[in-house]
Amino acid sequence: MACNGDIQKIKSPPKNKTSKKRKKKYIAWFIAICMIPITTAVASRFINPHPDVHVSVDIGDFINTHRDAFYQPEYGAWSHIDLHEMIAYCKNYLTDVLYMKWDEIIASANNGDAEAQFLLGLFYITGEKGILDVNEGIEWIRSAANQRLAMAQNMVGVFYELGFFVTQDYAQSVEWIRLAAEQGLATAQLGLGRSYALGLGVHQSYHQARTWWYRAASQGHAPSQVNLAITYAMGNGITKNYNTAIQWFRLAADQGYAGAQYLLGYCYENGFGVAQDYNQAALWYRKSANQGDRYAQTSLALLYIHGNGIRQDFYEAVALLYRAVEQRNERAMGILGWLYHSGNGIIQNNERAVYYYLNAANHGNTDVFFTLRVHLKTTSKN
Repeated sequence: MACNGDIQKIKSPPKNKTSKKRKKKYIAWFIAICMIPITTAVASRFINPHPDVHVSVDIGDFINTHRDAFYQPEYGAWSHIDLHEMIAYCKNYLTDVLYMKWDEIIASANNGDAEAQFLLGLFYITGEKGILDVNEGIEWIRSAANQRLAMAQNMVGVFYELGFFVTQDYAQSVEWIRLAAEQGLATAQLGLGRSYALGLGVHQSYHQARTWWYRAASQGHAPSQVNLAITYAMGNGITKNYNTAIQWFRLAADQGYAGAQYLLGYCYENGFGVAQDYNQAALWYRKSANQGDRYAQTSLALLYIHGNGIRQDFYEAVALLYRAVEQRNERAMGILGWLYHSGNGIIQNNERAVYYYLNAANHGNTDVFFTLRVHLKTTSKN
């Protein structure tokens, strides 16, 4: 969070009082930065003095550009599985055996209770009960899977997909996950759709991916609803349809799914599938930002900076940007650098500006190089 002393009413940037020693350091940085090739496209984006000037981008192209971000668990699960999250999820559905005593769980497992076997396996592989024995855990989970317990089948499939505790084998992964998906387990249907979308162990097919995601989404499974929306927004194997994408984004967003709330806000900000509405954009960004979504925090900060849909408030913008920066959001770093550079709504500080510009660049935001060059060139003349 920014210190209260950093925030002030908007006014013209104060005259730079940089020492000669610091000027030399800036000049050295400027020379180094000049060695980095800058494309015309990048330069044109930052000639406008406003931070992170927003240019409307097709949402499908936008999602594709940010693929690594949007395919994390909060935005859908095309290419990422968190085993610990999956284990926690499974335990929510094992209420009949979860609160049994340790010896009761073992007795039930030995008597052939599939849920007890699965839970016992989870305890062994996580060491939750103070006994860590991965091999024993795998055997119990396999035993439950062989009894057609869908959660266990899906878990074995995940082990094979990720190469956890077993040799990685996508074909085996799909075989087990399909067994669970055919029983109607939404998380397995999500995973099978992912396998088809990425061509893992099966012939790549967006049609099959959509089919399985639709089955899970129809059960109210929010991550599958987001993935389905993304396929319509990107036009993966189907004609782009923003209206349909919006419908699925909204269903997931109404369930409190942070990633869907952010993407729905983006659609409202840019008028994709809905009439452009900054008020609605701010509303959905805020819902997502309050859950800690770094992308929503950054986008909401920009609305505060420009006064779009909400009153202009640099204090709130800076607070949101600091929260996003703490989560290593390179876009927020670049914007915060600009605010320190310009002195808009925050006390001008060239050293901090350069710090955040360089951090943004180090985290992959190469767009800031042009702004940094201009900034260093300006300060070196003062």
